Formats: sequence, C-alpha cells, structure tokens
Amino acid sequence: MVERICPHCDAGNPSEHAYCGQCGAAFDQPLARRPSAALAPRTWQVPDQWRQASKVVALGAATIVAEVGLAWLQRRQQSRAAQQPKSYALASPLPTATARIVGLGWRVSETWRDGQLQERVQEQVMWLEPLPRQR
Repeated sequence: MVERICPHCDAGNPSEHAYCGQCGAAFDQPLARRPSAALAPRTWQVPDQWRQASKVVALGAATIVAEVGLAWLQRRQQSRAAQQPKSYALASPLPTATARIVGLGWRVSETWRDGQLQERVQEQVMWLEPLPRQR
C-alpha cells in the first residue's frame, strides 16, 4: 500500500485522500518540493579505501626511488674506484678500510613550546657493508 505523508503532522494517509485524516491539512502538492539551491557545493569525494591505497602506492614509489638512487651511488663509487690508480707513493701507508658506506640517513627532530624552539636533535646514521678480506 502506498501512503502519502502529511507535511504538517507526518501522519500516513492513503494516496487517494486529498486531506490529512489526522490534522485535516490539504495535500496541495503531489510531490515534495526540492530546494532551489543546494545546501553545499557538490564535490567529488575520494573513498577512504582509495586514499589508503594511494598512500601505499606513494610509499612504494618512494622506496623504489631510494633503492634505485642507492644502487646508482654504489655503481658510481665502484666505477670511480676502478678508475683511480692502484698505488700511491706516500710516506706512511694508508690505513686499510674494513667497511664501506652503502647508505646515509639524517633525522632532525625539534621540540617547540609556545612558538619557541626548546630542543633540536640531529642524528646521522650510516649503513656499512663489510669489505672482503685481502690476503
């Protein structure tokens, strides 16, 4: 059964009635009126799953870029080492290296209170790779 809802008292009435059975108000308009202007501008909302997926994709892309950059730096370092002459005439021999740097990282953390810098901590991290022993 289809009902017509009274706009004044919200009572349900049969669709063939012209007046509300509870308050007696006339059903002038067959359909509800639409507002002339939208309450809010229509904008396209990105679903939450897409937002989360886009963050994962961005993090993956950043990781790949970092890996490619480190590989490029390593290859560049190896090619430069191959181009340098093997012997140097020095008064004292150079100390032999036991590891090489394969990555560097910096982190700066600042503590602010009431718009003033209270503390600033700078950290530097080096990832080392052991070199093979020479006989």
